[in-house]
Amino acid sequence: MDFASFPAGSSGANFIDLTGSYDGGVSFPSQEYVPGSSQAAGTFVVHSLLNPASVLQDPVVCLVHGDYHTSKIWHDKPDGGKGWASFFLSKGFQVMVIDMPGNINCQMSPEAVASAGLPLQKVDDGIVQHELVAPEMSPVTGWKTSALHLQWPGHLGDVAFYNYKAMTSHMHMSREDRQFLGQNALVTLLGMYDRPTILVGEGTGATMSWLAADMVPHLVQAVVAVEPYGPPGGCPKIRYGNGALLGNGRHVGSVVRAIPGKRPYGISDVPLTFDPPLPLSGDANGGIVAPLRLFPTLMDASNTIYLLQQQDDVVQIGDDGQLLPESTEPAEPRQLAQLKKVKGHLVVTAEASQHSQYDGATVAFLRQAGLEVHWMRLEEHHISGNGHLMFLEMNSDVIAEHILWWLAGTVDGVVLPPAQ
Repeated sequence: MDFASFPAGSSGANFIDLTGSYDGGVSFPSQEYVPGSSQAAGTFVVHSLLNPASVLQDPVVCLVHGDYHTSKIWHDKPDGGKGWASFFLSKGFQVMVIDMPGNINCQMSPEAVASAGLPLQKVDDGIVQHELVAPEMSPVTGWKTSALHLQWPGHLGDVAFYNYKAMTSHMHMSREDRQFLGQNALVTLLGMYDRPTILVGEGTGATMSWLAADMVPHLVQAVVAVEPYGPPGGCPKIRYGNGALLGNGRHVGSVVRAIPGKRPYGISDVPLTFDPPLPLSGDANGGIVAPLRLFPTLMDASNTIYLLQQQDDVVQIGDDGQLLPESTEPAEPRQLAQLKKVKGHLVVTAEASQHSQYDGATVAFLRQAGLEVHWMRLEEHHISGNGHLMFLEMNSDVIAEHILWWLAGTVDGVVLPPAQ
């Protein structure tokens, strides 16, 4: 497929169907990664390249969905409204809408996955209800702002709920496999199109976007991370004094506890380019260990604790539970050398989402690693009541408008269209 061969506006409906697949030919350097038994050829479906009636923007917007989602989340909303694909089209962007590898919607049927002996991860209706569409009504959900949620367009079990469920998918493959295949697929797509691109990713779609930008920073103008997969190195779930998870693990707070092997590269489970480089070593099970050392770090007087690299002039706890002494040599955190070349990094966090408790850990990690990151906390822009599914909620265009304003002030070739 030669994406550049399709001129803007060449379809009467302003829609060009580029359904096709990218599969096979995926190779991973053995010194970096040894695929597990869950490895499968990753079909990468480009559902469409959408063209506005008039192209006003130089960069292309590529919308990247996260775990359990499909490209449908960008087209229509559960209440019948138009999604972010339509919003960015209306602002004069060409928009790519895709499905990612490991997604049953574009890969294979659940039956084929089962017959191949691959792990099948299903959408959990309880988690959808308690964490996404109605945390304000849930007796088992607990984070400080959950009661503020009010932007979901409906109620539990109604048509909006089932419309949302129709936008989701089962998953297979390990996190590592999905991230490697997603990275390779996005890099291939960006190289084929060879245009400056803004990657807008939600959840693990942000992870895939950063992984792709790490390989081809010259093709990525900005990464917009809508509540990215995190926090680095650990988990914010609240525990009882005896170590048991509170509320079956659904309660989250602002204290991130280290978990071995959890996002060992901070924002991903697979390698990123650090400077100085991270030497890779093997563990007892033949896996790959990245020695990026993260330490509990006191962030403010409210006892917020994130996991960060060693740094002077902050309060950090060592592996022995004692305060880290100031190093005789100034501690220099490793830098994300390739991602620093991308001009813009935006993290968007909703007021009533559980991410409101720990997206700050991701922002702090990225800033410590040398990135200039703007953290858009929606309530600070007088946008209230949103949860993790902000791009599907009633005021989604208001949020997209604020993202556009940031892009116009950050990315070359992005302009604010005249008011209509």
